[in-house]
Amino acid sequence: MLGLMIVPVAWQLWRRHSRAEPLQQHHQIVFLIAVFSLIGIGRVVLNFSLWSPYTLFTAPTVFVVYCYGFFRAAPVAMLSSSRAREYARVVAMVLVVIWITSLGVQHVDSARLNTAEIDFPRGRLLTDIALGQPFADAVQFAAARTQPGDYVLNVPQASIINFLSDRRNPLREDIIIPGMLPPDREAEAIQRVAARRVKLILVSNHLTPEFRDWAFGVSYNQAFMRWIEAHYHPVATFSAFSGRELRFGDFQFFIRAYERNID
Repeated sequence: MLGLMIVPVAWQLWRRHSRAEPLQQHHQIVFLIAVFSLIGIGRVVLNFSLWSPYTLFTAPTVFVVYCYGFFRAAPVAMLSSSRAREYARVVAMVLVVIWITSLGVQHVDSARLNTAEIDFPRGRLLTDIALGQPFADAVQFAAARTQPGDYVLNVPQASIINFLSDRRNPLREDIIIPGMLPPDREAEAIQRVAARRVKLILVSNHLTPEFRDWAFGVSYNQAFMRWIEAHYHPVATFSAFSGRELRFGDFQFFIRAYERNID
């Protein structure tokens, strides 16, 4: 469908450019949105996953393309009379409403069955089951092993634990993604953690496959992880999965707690 929209407009764009004629703004907008949508869908064909919070922003243009096809392009291309086109648009609108309603019911039912609750005095969250139990256990563990106001380090992305347990973050960075801590800043972060004598470090297996390096301590910031393992020892692992050894870089999400070695 996107190809059927892009190719004709691209042909017109090439012909008008050769004649120095401007392309209609309507066609320019359609071409831009269709190309963006093709790139967004193309990552699926190429098996390139995006798990970041920004993935959802690639979807609206696809919806715009489908609505354009249903309400404008298809009726004009398939029907000759204006009255028939109007009926076709009404039918398309009904079909879209039914589709959206069914998706809504499906997602609400899925959220109800596959959602875990994280409930603490400082906040209440609903999240995926695979995330909810590990986070709840980690917050409870941090509250039991440290005092309010103590430093607790959460890497690479779990600072919500600091807020829910009322513990301070020793770093300036709220999250750590590939490239955020080059060697000089990584060394500075290690020095800050050492200077504050952080008692507890929680390392989450938060994968970032949208980057080249997708696992903290395995494919990026290995020096930071080596320092943690040299000066801290693991005391607990929180996960919704059981029955196998969990290693950083695996697909399953978990949080591993490290306590500082006795000097």
